[in-house]
Amino acid sequence: MIKKRNLSPDLVNWIQAQTGLGPGVGDIFFLAPTASSTSQFRTWLLNQGVDGSHLFTSLPNAYAALTANRNDVLVVLPGSYTLTASFTWGKDYTHMIGATTPIPVNQRARFSSTTAALSPLITFSADGSIMKNIMWSQDGSHASTAAINCAMTGDRNYLESVTFRNLGALSVVANAMRNMEVTSSNGENYFKNCTFGADSLDYGTATNYVVEYSGTDTARDTYDNCNFLSGGSANASFLLFGNSSTTAWTKFKECCFINNILGSMDAMTQAFSIGAANGYVLLMDCLVHGASAYETSDSGLLFGRHAYAAATTDVAVQLTY
Repeated sequence: MIKKRNLSPDLVNWIQAQTGLGPGVGDIFFLAPTASSTSQFRTWLLNQGVDGSHLFTSLPNAYAALTANRNDVLVVLPGSYTLTASFTWGKDYTHMIGATTPIPVNQRARFSSTTAALSPLITFSADGSIMKNIMWSQDGSHASTAAINCAMTGDRNYLESVTFRNLGALSVVANAMRNMEVTSSNGENYFKNCTFGADSLDYGTATNYVVEYSGTDTARDTYDNCNFLSGGSANASFLLFGNSSTTAWTKFKECCFINNILGSMDAMTQAFSIGAANGYVLLMDCLVHGASAYETSDSGLLFGRHAYAAATTDVAVQLTY
């Protein structure tokens, strides 16, 4: 077993298991909140052998200590961390693990901002990186100056139990709002048990999208058991694929697309807006709620499971709802 300075072997084993990298894990750093209610984490980490030079209270300072292409890991202790400037996770093969409950929605290792002119909140430009058990909450205005939560430009990353949500000024939900905008040149990112969006505010009549693909020929992204949440605007959609923004296929496995239509909130006119010259969109055992149709104009690119029958089970067919 690799000795990580003088860390407890139990702690090293946990980090290796969380990343799935085993002994390939590089140096290990920690981010702990300064609030008195959670300051006990700092004492515990020091007792576990964490050197003070590897323990931070600021995300930018902690990130600066990581070395790219070495599988360095930043462990984030539970708590709320406030960002006052846009943040970029851009070092290839570096990883962030939240030491908190691995739930799929609104994790308690949380990064947020109320800064009005901050978009995106996070740019994820690294390749080959892992992020788990983290929430990114864009709590500023949802207008164009703080519209994008995550700009995903990196390739072949693995995100598990991560939430990207815009949850700010309830009266300002503008057309430019996106919980994630994907412009990755290659793609092949894997999202597992993640949540995109929020359904606790009324989007009014805004024409916005939970996730948008706006690059060129992004391929083979996978969403596994993820939630896509929206807030009751007839003009909004869960997904927007610009012309030629994807190629090959994009897979959604056992995902829930939930638009809140309680009270005065409205059903979406269409769940998905898919432009020309895109790859296939594969919906494997997914549920769509709060939309009047999959598409108002049939792209011919949506595929789902055939009705269960002896001769047709597991045959992919075009969806026409």
